[in-house]
Amino acid sequence: MKTPITPLMQKAQKLVIKIVFLVSLFVLSSSVAQVNSDAYVYAGQIMNLTSQPNDMEYELNQSVVVNKHILKKYYEFRTQGKPFFKYFAVDNASDSIQFDSIQLKKDMVRWKDKYKYLDSLFSENDIKLALNDNEPEKKWDTSHLIFNKNNYLVKWCTGFYCKNSISKAYYNYTKTHAYVWSSHIDNNRRYVDLYIFQKKEDDWLLIEKIEDVGW
Repeated sequence: MKTPITPLMQKAQKLVIKIVFLVSLFVLSSSVAQVNSDAYVYAGQIMNLTSQPNDMEYELNQSVVVNKHILKKYYEFRTQGKPFFKYFAVDNASDSIQFDSIQLKKDMVRWKDKYKYLDSLFSENDIKLALNDNEPEKKWDTSHLIFNKNNYLVKWCTGFYCKNSISKAYYNYTKTHAYVWSSHIDNNRRYVDLYIFQKKEDDWLLIEKIEDVGW
């Protein structure tokens, strides 16, 4: 025989559901806040690595940028074997310009080795989620301590021609690793590097840097 549910029991059930909901909301909010806080940890490390000893100021894009164009090219290379680019060569036999297949084979081997850490630490789904991320553009908090504790002055800028830009962080499924894009202009050419961080207890340590991504 089933025990009848009394009004008091119904009230208790509603209270339990409410408590579980509030606890879940608190945990989710704490997680989001931690991710946002971590972004400044990555930015501080990248700024220290990309600044020059004699720099009096460090020009940084205030926007937390994304770089889906290069990420898409990497995803297509990883999932479809599509090369980042191809070189052309003159075929003397036919006196025509064709793809340099010999150079392409060398590049494919080089790219596979270059992105092996990214391949091993982030699943194809991790990369796909980053490509489908439509979160609105965010801006760095210019008053944050990380931007005010160095020997140089951070000079804020906006737009494509800012000398330095740092992206938001993208995580793997287990949240044990993150990667961040950083771009900088040198001799009128823009270079894009990718930094991979690993969580060790309460710290995020840089474990790999992929220079000049896409080349």
